[in-house]
Amino acid sequence: MNPELKYQDVQDYLRMFSTKEPPYDFNGLLHLVLAGVENLRVNGIDQDFLEFAHSITDEQAAFLQRLLDSRPQSTAQFEKDP
Repeated sequence: MNPELKYQDVQDYLRMFSTKEPPYDFNGLLHLVLAGVENLRVNGIDQDFLEFAHSITDEQAAFLQRLLDSRPQSTAQFEKDP
């Protein structure tokens, strides 16, 4: 028996993920976020970008840009490490 997830419960869970006990699991939360990104990539339409991109704050946009800008160096490091 699976209880139906409520939007607010999922949102609260993601906001509070791994913040109570160290170490913080950046990679774990990143993969949860990427699952959502994959859902958006598969199901979103071009109009969604125009209608909803404003929802991202300037701080969130800067953080996402930093993550994307780090991707080439991170990929090179991952491929280098055995």
